[in-house]
Amino acid sequence: MGSLLACYALTGDVMFRDKAAQLGERMLPAFQTETGIPHSLINLHTGASKNYGWASSGCSILSEIGTMHLEFTYLSDITNNPVFKSKVENVRKVLKSLDKPKGLYPNYIHPRTGKWGQPVHRVGLLLTNWYRKPTFSDRCINFFSNHLRKYKLNTIVNLVDQAILLSDSRFHETNIKIVEDVLLNNCMFFTDTHGLFLVHFYVESCKDSSHINTEPCHCSFVTTRVMLAEDTIISLLLVYHTYNYIVEIVILNQAILLSDSRFHETNIKIVEDVLLNNCFPIALIRTVIKQRVRKLKMRNNNDLAETTSSNDKKKQHITLPYCGMFALGAKTLENELSDKYMNIAAGLTNTCHESYDRSATKLGPEAFHFIEGNEARSLKNGEKYYILRPETFESYFVMWRLTKDPKYREWGWEAVQALEKHCRVPGGFTGLNNVYLVDSAKDDVQQSYFFAETLKYLYLLFSDDDLISLDDWVFNSEAHVLPIRGNPLYRPAPPL
Repeated sequence: MGSLLACYALTGDVMFRDKAAQLGERMLPAFQTETGIPHSLINLHTGASKNYGWASSGCSILSEIGTMHLEFTYLSDITNNPVFKSKVENVRKVLKSLDKPKGLYPNYIHPRTGKWGQPVHRVGLLLTNWYRKPTFSDRCINFFSNHLRKYKLNTIVNLVDQAILLSDSRFHETNIKIVEDVLLNNCMFFTDTHGLFLVHFYVESCKDSSHINTEPCHCSFVTTRVMLAEDTIISLLLVYHTYNYIVEIVILNQAILLSDSRFHETNIKIVEDVLLNNCFPIALIRTVIKQRVRKLKMRNNNDLAETTSSNDKKKQHITLPYCGMFALGAKTLENELSDKYMNIAAGLTNTCHESYDRSATKLGPEAFHFIEGNEARSLKNGEKYYILRPETFESYFVMWRLTKDPKYREWGWEAVQALEKHCRVPGGFTGLNNVYLVDSAKDDVQQSYFFAETLKYLYLLFSDDDLISLDDWVFNSEAHVLPIRGNPLYRPAPPL
């Protein structure tokens, strides 16, 4: 959609406008939900739509439903069809009407109830680092189906992941009961009469992710340790907010999820039943389950060792456009906060560059950390790859346009040379498995966004300001350019 609209704006060829309108019409059934919040997936032929099974119990994803506003509003303006604009304005109306936890938008919203999904606070590294969605749209594969064996084995793995990581609602009730028993059995560790209330609050928040208002109590900012049956220690941070009388308990790791065998026994039994009903051999089931549980425990222990011992701070490559966001905010506001925001933007952009400059290839890893003696570098093998991402170059481009500091072009040219040296192959460009190795193995994948974003931002970094001026154009999330109203290339349709 974005590319078709950008082509229409730049060329004036009505073929692109008409194709965008046809695509928009095919996308409209996704909005046919109780709230008007669209589904994430739609079959453009049949109009059937749904959400990902892994997205907080069938929720829509905020970053997806939010990025449609530019395109659908512009499409209405150039076609004189108000239906597209009305759909996204309704989405904005629904979002505006909802209370925001701590003033922040959570990642997920349910299209049927209009309620938020999982809160913005993460349980830990497991869910974000390597949780995998169920195979084939949440359906279990029958063992005697024609699917490849690897897909059948992935079915077992995915069900085990859901069981242990509490991502499937079938496991919630049993697990929360076990949590409640464990905490109630350890109330001796609370030093005042509010201990039982704190346990109750945690259990309730596990069930519905909501906050509970209470009468003021006299908890102070303390750290408490609760012993589990297997001598595992859970760190609980008890934070008391005197202003709104809310007590929150945040679990800082996956100790509850992976340390107590009672979770495994109940959940794995459910997994076995599901697989047996789909004709999987019991010997195969138990072998794969045993291997996966062992791997989950090992991964979790490694994550905890790296994070809790070093007070680690982690930044992912895909978050790096925040640099340009702060810079554009500073320019747009032009008030007493502008200098502050611009300094933040400059500092963040410098951090982006450091993550590139500290690698052997001069290309940045997928994620990097900030710990003493190892700053702006990856710690784990699963973070050291580079998949032709554009976010750092986007920040260089915006910062150059707004500040004219030559270092941003110098940094960009370093990146161009690094791409040419390490990623260029006879068929195009490829990602790297490890940016810290000069002769890194290559992933043999040329991402689509490499053309739409990476090369575009680098080209514009070295272009004159009047080529896609930031005063006349806005970039959508995939770097497709759409004209701002007042730009002669906006090309609105004449009124009916």
